[in-house]
Amino acid sequence: MTTLLLLALGCGTTAPTTTTPSGAITFPHAEGYDAGALHGPEALQSGELCGGCHRDGSTAPTCASCHDTYPHAAGWLAGDVHGVGLTGEQGAAAREACTACHEGLSAPTCTTCHPSWPHPEGWAEIDRHGAWARSRGSAEAACGSCHGPRLKGTDTAPSCTECHEVYPHPARMTDPAVHAELDQTTCAACHGPVGEGGIAKVACSRCHATFPHPADQRVAHVATAARTGEAPCFACHAPGDGGAPIPSGCALACHGRTP
Repeated sequence: MTTLLLLALGCGTTAPTTTTPSGAITFPHAEGYDAGALHGPEALQSGELCGGCHRDGSTAPTCASCHDTYPHAAGWLAGDVHGVGLTGEQGAAAREACTACHEGLSAPTCTTCHPSWPHPEGWAEIDRHGAWARSRGSAEAACGSCHGPRLKGTDTAPSCTECHEVYPHPARMTDPAVHAELDQTTCAACHGPVGEGGIAKVACSRCHATFPHPADQRVAHVATAARTGEAPCFACHAPGDGGAPIPSGCALACHGRTP
């Protein structure tokens, strides 16, 4: 009678038993498997769902048996991302290792495996990119904007100028006669190893200590600029003018009379 009752309830072709199980069926499912928002509603209605995976009575499925690639981001399985390990010759065995990242039903973010590398030291500090990145709500949303939909990291790592262009440099900062011929990597010379921008803003005199002033001007003018920053330079040189002097106003601006 017990056997007939079990078959009527839809327990598939699992070998019959004369013992009625009691208590919650948990082994070997991951913690939370029968939660209402996941597999619970179907699993608790009948035994048919169980039969779909356990019909032979012995083989336990992996997550990929039902879910394949869902809910990973588009392109997640591309060969140049994570797919080479999951779809190659060892693919079947690799899929069984899903729990290395998911630990049951918990989906990881990119930062689970890639906490900060290969960003420069201090990249995620609040006063740099950290406040913005953390406001995106997830690692995928923050990383994807710079690293593309497949989150390749260094394969599509941006340069500072992809986001910052020329701001807040003077208008002629990128003029070929001024700084435009400099490689982007030289940003660090003025802005520090993490590209801090305005936080490490420098004076013109950092790079142009003496040029192109005549020798008799260097002591007075350059010493002042080195001590107080670039502001004194603008008395004779308009911001971003490439160093072109303003002959008619230079002496009057500083000395109150013409030479």
